[in-house]
Amino acid sequence: MLKLFFLLSAINGLAQASDLSERIAVANQAFDAGNYRQAVTHYQEIIADGHRNGHIYYNLGVSYHRLQEVGESMASLLAARHYLPRDPDVAFNLKFVEDRISDKLSTVMPRKFYDVLDFISDYLSEREVSFGTLAFIGLGLLLLTLYLFHRQLLFLMKLGVLLLALVVLSLIYLQVKARFPEYWGAIVAPSTKVYSGPQDSNTTLFILREGAPFVIEQETNGFLKIRLSDGKKGWIAANSGRSFLYPSL
Repeated sequence: MLKLFFLLSAINGLAQASDLSERIAVANQAFDAGNYRQAVTHYQEIIADGHRNGHIYYNLGVSYHRLQEVGESMASLLAARHYLPRDPDVAFNLKFVEDRISDKLSTVMPRKFYDVLDFISDYLSEREVSFGTLAFIGLGLLLLTLYLFHRQLLFLMKLGVLLLALVVLSLIYLQVKARFPEYWGAIVAPSTKVYSGPQDSNTTLFILREGAPFVIEQETNGFLKIRLSDGKKGWIAANSGRSFLYPSL
């Protein structure tokens, strides 16, 4: 009975993977044919079903750009960068959109004291760091175990200790990212007021226009507290921005 359960689970998993591949293929066909509005609809449906993929976000961002929806394009490409930090096409298109927004804001935040390890984000996604950490733990312990039986092979011990030191570095990095996450998003409304507090009765600090990138710090009462690359902070109506990375949006 247990074997049957695992067999059925495996078959179901393969069927779901096949269905996802077909849906992505349909979306890509619309994209390649220049039917960008249709492609956007397909990609959004795939994302809404919980499939997070950097290539999907990239195609979504390019589709929105072709439709001249700069805010949605910026938000999509920021999500693509999160999953594909080394992809040159993502970096190029994100910079292309960034250079064309009205507000001269960057998609990179100034480094802070806790960002010493954040250079890792430029090359590896958090998922890759997590898998790498597990691999280093296993390999490091294996090398140290081999050294116990072959003490003349001192390099095994040194290499094992080095790998475990990298594990500590990775764990520190993951802890920093968990404590100080950067949930990037972008303004999707033509323009929006930035308030001093989470109500539209608060003082208007300044105006942001479509495509302006920001980092979300907090959400309350339908408002987002955002931080900009120039150091400014404030609150915007949640429906004026888009983030594919913030958990509740």
